Amino acid sequence: IALAGVLVAIIYVHALHPILPLPARRDPVARSAGWEGVAARVQDARVALGPRTFVGADRYQEVSELAYQLPDRPHAFCMCITGRHNQYELWPTFPAVAKLDDNLVLVLDDTPGTPTTAERLSPYFARVSRGALAPLLRGNDTVSVRRIWVLQGYRGGWWAVRPTRATASDSLRQAVPRARGDEPQAIVSASIGSRAPTAHGGPIPFY
Repeated sequence: IALAGVLVAIIYVHALHPILPLPARRDPVARSAGWEGVAARVQDARVALGPRTFVGADRYQEVSELAYQLPDRPHAFCMCITGRHNQYELWPTFPAVAKLDDNLVLVLDDTPGTPTTAERLSPYFARVSRGALAPLLRGNDTVSVRRIWVLQGYRGGWWAVRPTRATASDSLRQAVPRARGDEPQAIVSASIGSRAPTAHGGPIPFY
């Protein structure tokens, strides 16, 4: 017990003031470091674009960081195109809130080309441009690097990608233990829900 307490104490101290010889890129504790700096760059973009500018990212962890770190604590949106599906998709999404000609500032991974998220959303905006680099820093050590993407002039519509119900049903079937070699009961499939599946991702217009 004493050893466990010492280890926990070391981790807490390391989270506040790094004492372990780990580079930030390899330190799990450092994953939440540097978001105040990223938020400052996002805020600069928001101010430049005007009041009808929303913010977002592709992972729910990063969306929550933006919502917390930005000065006015705005509603931030999860694009959830390459990130895992999560509760943000149950809340009002960007196309449900935005009006035509609104803007969107995204924080995405810095990649050599255009990130998948920016590419898939580009048909729904008049202009998509690469913004400033936004490194996540712990002191002088770089944890990882993001880039600001600016999407201007919302045109309406959205890209929707959802897992098929068949896939979810298959997962449940595998999770149900089989008795005497029998197939799982059909009620497992019925419990998934009645919402229609999306066979593939693609633009879905909103009216």
